[in-house]
Amino acid sequence: MISKNSTPDQVKQKLVEYITKHHEGDYNGAIKGYKAILKAEPHNRAAKMFYGVALNQSGQSVAALKCLNEVLQSAPDSVDVLYHLGVVFQSLGRLDDAYSNFTKALRINPQNVSVLSARAKVFSSLGRHQEGLNDAETAISLNSGYAEAYLHKGICLFGMAEYEKAVESYKVALSIQPNSPEAYNNIGTIYMAHEKYEDAIVCFDQAVQLRPDYGSAHNNLGVCHYQLNHYDQALSHFDLSLKYKPGDASTLGNQAGVLRHVGRFDEAKPLFEKALKLNPALSHVHSNYLMCLHYMDDVPRKLMFKAHKDFDRKYGRPLAPKSPIKFPNVKDEGRPLRVGMVSANFSRHPVGYMILPALDHMDKDQVHFYGYSDLKVGKNDDFTARIQENCQSWVKTLGMNDDELYDQIRRDEIDILLDLTGHAEGGGRLLVFARRAAPVQVEWIGGLFDTSGMKEMDWIIGDQIEIPEGDDEWYTERVYRMPDDYICYEPPHYAPDVTSLPALENGYVTFGNLNNPSKTNDYSLRLWADVLAAVPGSKLLSSGKAYKHQVMRDRFYKIFEEKGLDKDRLIFEQGAGHIDFIGTYNRIDIALDPYPYSGGLTTCEALWMGVPVVALPGPTFAGKHAATHLYHSGFGEWIAADAQAYVEMARRWGNNLDGLSDLRMNLRERVAVSPLVNGALFADNLHKAFISMWQDWLSTSE
Repeated sequence: MISKNSTPDQVKQKLVEYITKHHEGDYNGAIKGYKAILKAEPHNRAAKMFYGVALNQSGQSVAALKCLNEVLQSAPDSVDVLYHLGVVFQSLGRLDDAYSNFTKALRINPQNVSVLSARAKVFSSLGRHQEGLNDAETAISLNSGYAEAYLHKGICLFGMAEYEKAVESYKVALSIQPNSPEAYNNIGTIYMAHEKYEDAIVCFDQAVQLRPDYGSAHNNLGVCHYQLNHYDQALSHFDLSLKYKPGDASTLGNQAGVLRHVGRFDEAKPLFEKALKLNPALSHVHSNYLMCLHYMDDVPRKLMFKAHKDFDRKYGRPLAPKSPIKFPNVKDEGRPLRVGMVSANFSRHPVGYMILPALDHMDKDQVHFYGYSDLKVGKNDDFTARIQENCQSWVKTLGMNDDELYDQIRRDEIDILLDLTGHAEGGGRLLVFARRAAPVQVEWIGGLFDTSGMKEMDWIIGDQIEIPEGDDEWYTERVYRMPDDYICYEPPHYAPDVTSLPALENGYVTFGNLNNPSKTNDYSLRLWADVLAAVPGSKLLSSGKAYKHQVMRDRFYKIFEEKGLDKDRLIFEQGAGHIDFIGTYNRIDIALDPYPYSGGLTTCEALWMGVPVVALPGPTFAGKHAATHLYHSGFGEWIAADAQAYVEMARRWGNNLDGLSDLRMNLRERVAVSPLVNGALFADNLHKAFISMWQDWLSTSE
């Protein structure tokens, strides 16, 4: 025991004992001991510093910050205190403050290996990977046996997409510290980048075996299990991560993402909001939050619009140029336009299916395309090759930070820059657009579900159905309405032939739902239950990997049972490769679109496979995908005015098998001659859009 009567030697001996506990990972025991010492000696600087360190390591970062700031007052030039303060700021996501403290420490001692290594990690978190790499290599040159420096060197290399070199660095760290949980965790992130989630799980499991309270590794395990559709395991690991890192905003954001995916929107929304309150710097969490709002049927559009503008206020406006940029772009109206495209999905993805017809048919003497591809390792395919062939220049941007990509676009003197992500996938590269990378900046397809909310985004491409007249007030961009559909669909060459109406053989109508399960909220389930109740004997077929999990099926069972419908009216399939997946439509009579987040590519595929789609347009851009594709392929009568009309339309067609059969056998032929798949027509419309936008800029930039 320590008391005010303890001698200095007794206090010192106890402090060594508690520091030993601390180093052995007994944070709670160490904290209790440090508090006892400080009660006896309130001004014991060493005890107070280690107390702050232990508080941070036990997840009490705010308390740690207060404690270490008090120590700093009495020792403003202490490299150790500045270092530990920097680590706390890092834990709190306050990277600029972490950088500032590490830099102050290095001014005092430029050769402090611990601080150099720590700053390297902060540099990488700030996207300044090369500067971080320089710090890590300096640390290694000073102490080649310092394992942490190799770990942080690997993190910087990872950020630069130098994955093989990153693994080499992590392996050196393991050779120095064979039981390093950080090294196993970081190697796991390499597998994650290659989407080898099973291999990643092996590494993360090893990390948590070595350190059961390793919150970051549990968070990574949660992400991997989510990607493998193991939702229960994912949520369990997120709970463990938050147990060991209470209030970790990144983990909360990931947990909210899983809850959103399984349709638990009312739980996901407040978690997103909590994460953003804890760490307002996480722009990708804000983008994921915006997407969550669009899956919910009871969020006022005014609130959604404000949330989009809040994104720009917090993340976009601070990056915007302080004064108008003088672009050097030649203002000759007769020269080819340089059109840049920014996306992580130049592949067999909705982006590929919906831009290739335009690229293939565009007059390359009039428009030069520049591709900026964030496509992940190993994800390139035949569509990637075709898109690249259509580009004057192709830049692999994976590993570039936003500033580097911005500089590349400026060097290329792009006239019109297209964002092909929107707020999907964590917002992609929206913050490059916030910096004003090109004279004209445009939002178009690829996960687009609403306005970007950004002042620096000039235009959004829509059409008269996707963005009806009068809806402009909900967009911070100017609306350019295409004369036909705002996209053009390329049907897959391997699409199977349309077969005869399944109901004629089955003796019952099969409704179908092949949309992303995230879109299936309770409103949609009740709507579909009403449809099945209105068509006796009918069934609903849903397909997707997520449906192998009971938690997903139980959502359907609960609501259908509430409506008095038996479980055997529901058919669940676990998805398949794309060829087999679209072949599923040969077992579906009528597709049912979800509300309020509509199906885009899914609707196009259904129509091509001879399956009509019953659609109820939602209030936002996300809610009108099916409606615009139906309208522009000549099937506007399948767009319902309200829920009652939706159910009645499904009932009427479900009881008209002869008419439905005739429609099915002619549907693909009718779609084939519609604007929905007319690449030449669409390319001409898109070229006119580019010219109009460019001329508008020319007229206002004199």
